[in-house]
Amino acid sequence: MREFGVCKAKQTRLRSGRIALLKEGFVKSSVVFASLLGLSGISWAISPTQGIVQPDSDRATGFGLSAFEDNPAGLGFGHAFELSYSYAGTQDDQLHEGHALQLGFGLFENSYHTALGLQFLESPVKDTGPIWKFSLGQAIALSESLSWGFNWHRLSGATSLGYHKLSSFDLGFLARPAQWLALGAAVTDLNNPDSQKSWKESTALRRELHLSTTARRAYQLGLGFKPLEDRLMLHLSARLPEKGDEHNSYGATLQLRLYKGLALTARYELQLDVVENEGRNNHALMVGLMDTGRFGAGLFGFFPSLAESGAKKGLYATARYRSGGPVWHFDDPVEVVEFPILEASELEAPGFLESDYHPHFLNLVLDLQAIAQRDNVKLVVMGLADLDLSWGQVEELRDAILALQQRGKRVYAYLPSADSKLYAVAVAADRIYMPPTANLQLTGVRQQHFYIAELLQKLGIRAEFIAIGDYKSAPEMFTQTEPSKAAREVDKALLDGVYGRLLDAIAQSRPISRNEAADLIDRGPYSALSAQKARLIDEVIQYDHFEQIVKDEYGRNFRFISWPRRYEADDERWGRVPRVGLLYAVGNILDGETDPHPLSGSLNTGSQNFIRAARQLAGDSSVKAVVLRIDSPGGSVSASDLMWNELSQLAQKKPLIVSMGGTAASGGYYIASAGHEIYAEPSTITGSIGIFAGKFDVSGLLQKLGVSISTEDRGAQAGVMSSLQGWSENEKTALRQMLEENYQLFLERVQHGRRNLTLEKIRELAGGRVWSGQEAYDRGLVDHLGGLSQAIRAAADKAHLKSGDYKVELYGFDEDLNLLPNVMKSILPNAHSARTAELSLQKMLQGLGPLFPLLAAVQPLLALPQSRPLALLPLAQISLYE
Repeated sequence: MREFGVCKAKQTRLRSGRIALLKEGFVKSSVVFASLLGLSGISWAISPTQGIVQPDSDRATGFGLSAFEDNPAGLGFGHAFELSYSYAGTQDDQLHEGHALQLGFGLFENSYHTALGLQFLESPVKDTGPIWKFSLGQAIALSESLSWGFNWHRLSGATSLGYHKLSSFDLGFLARPAQWLALGAAVTDLNNPDSQKSWKESTALRRELHLSTTARRAYQLGLGFKPLEDRLMLHLSARLPEKGDEHNSYGATLQLRLYKGLALTARYELQLDVVENEGRNNHALMVGLMDTGRFGAGLFGFFPSLAESGAKKGLYATARYRSGGPVWHFDDPVEVVEFPILEASELEAPGFLESDYHPHFLNLVLDLQAIAQRDNVKLVVMGLADLDLSWGQVEELRDAILALQQRGKRVYAYLPSADSKLYAVAVAADRIYMPPTANLQLTGVRQQHFYIAELLQKLGIRAEFIAIGDYKSAPEMFTQTEPSKAAREVDKALLDGVYGRLLDAIAQSRPISRNEAADLIDRGPYSALSAQKARLIDEVIQYDHFEQIVKDEYGRNFRFISWPRRYEADDERWGRVPRVGLLYAVGNILDGETDPHPLSGSLNTGSQNFIRAARQLAGDSSVKAVVLRIDSPGGSVSASDLMWNELSQLAQKKPLIVSMGGTAASGGYYIASAGHEIYAEPSTITGSIGIFAGKFDVSGLLQKLGVSISTEDRGAQAGVMSSLQGWSENEKTALRQMLEENYQLFLERVQHGRRNLTLEKIRELAGGRVWSGQEAYDRGLVDHLGGLSQAIRAAADKAHLKSGDYKVELYGFDEDLNLLPNVMKSILPNAHSARTAELSLQKMLQGLGPLFPLLAAVQPLLALPQSRPLALLPLAQISLYE
């Protein structure tokens, strides 16, 4: 058991440019040999270069070290690390019996694999000592369904047989075009190693010992089937030597998984005309049990020559360790999962040395789903650190905890410290613990707006805005000194909804009534001990006391599993697995390329990046459905419409399900309306169907500073975009007409997706009015209440994908963004990620005290173009009391 510490979820990485170059070079070199490829298969090793027999090795279905000897292309589908030992032996020492030690590992994000092998082979000639075989294998997976590989073998020892310093090369190809079909081809002994002099001189001795007198090129083919998914595997093979005294052979392997990773494996081989001039065939058999998981062990009966009277028999044993794969135990100990959550951002940009974006919240959701499916997990100890959660995310995490409990898991929450949001998550757990020094800041919720019209007036700056919709209150912070009646109405509804759901969550999970919960909130904050006395938590303990708690509840047959060990084994399915593509729209919606803003420490969404990603999803045949995840207050109307148009075209080709995070309003709702179905949490901030435009006239400020301006225009309204003058009445009339037309288009876009609502009904719900997810659901603006996991499941269902038959993959971030300006690089040279630097900048700015939230609130609007139509949420947020 380890201490509660910093952990990060990982995601599958996209292929880098270096890997692409490596693939290209490998393919070009392989073309030279491609014409030599013929038929190959699972066969007893007849050529001396083939090494010992392995029962789970084959040309089409083998992967990792199990395929090393038969088809090096199988290495391309191997694990990041693998170590194996094998022994094969019979009553009489034979050439293809002995010991094998092999090591394999993956590089370049597991796309390129290499393997080393050392074999100690029995010599059929007494008193000559063993034959040593060294092997080096290389393979590259060109895709999920295609791999090439190359082997080099070197033998030493048994000089009298001509094996000393014998070198051989193999080339292999493996394809998995479907999840039920695999095809493998290889050419072995590519260089005809028997051409060397020592080999020719020892021909007579090998003939006398009934060994192959040649080691010539052989063409081989394997064909694999999975008629019952992964439970049953059938493999057929053929080996066709080019010439010499080795004859054709044909084989079959049958593998049946009996219990978890335990499989019954039988391998049969028919060898034609094994004994020269006698015309007699040979039948060989290997049958036994094998663990196909991470800790692989197998024991087999070995019958290499059933055709002979008094058939030879022996055994084969193997043991290995893989870095991935299922682990099973006979005693099935109780699993206790340590699950600290220290990062829950929707999307984190890559750092200086990274190429991947990190969808932390998605990883949390997928991990909790996977844990729920594990029968052995009985308890999850969930540590909740200081997280910047939206109220929508709070509800999604609560749903995930409830899903764990529905699957029979207990959940204990551990809070080193907590605010109202974290407590709202923890209260869904079966028990809540805190350390003695912790504080519970359960003080309620608050929403605040800044109004700076008077400040601007003192500075000589005049804010001019035109808003379409009585509730479109975003510009009010610049034009008024207090909220309008409409803004107060919306604020009250949102705040009442969030606060009411917080009270309900406490009353449903703790031995406290709703009225008592409200009273306790009014008396907060609390120390850990006072929180326990108030029945808000169950016990005050240090974290390491959990080990004793688990022993008291489950005895000694348990084991702790520390996250972020992801609950997904290396995917051993064949072919390109179907995808549910995940597309993000986070932060402000901008025209052009994606661009971050440092004050908020988050990403924005550029329309051009977004459109490229949507087209990639539409054109990728492996993507069967798409989930659009939105956490955005909106932004540019023109960018939103371009994105809506691309999403509409995508929705004509594939199911498009929308998942709303903490906020999906204004321009965020604009693009959401293109989806087939929309999911939102009850506290998701959405709607705000309305637009505005504005600018700041700074001519008064310049006059105070003694700056004179000389202007000449050609065109009556040439200065409409200028920040050096206000709007004339004619300019206001023209702008309002433009905004009305854009607003009408917004309504039509929404009606196109919300076919359950008429245009008049949508107009009633619009006007810039902000709704909670619950209110939007009640009014038909949202189809379902639920989070990201429910949206993914709905997308899979619409694509007719069963659970476990698909992957969730992030799209649209194949280009690195340099998120830090050069000045930040010099200030923070040791920052390891963009997020680290952004948070550092925020801490620096927080030194400004109350001005920091003001700057953070103003910055998004100031970053957008002036005088252009904007679909942006009012600049405020529901937060904790601070």
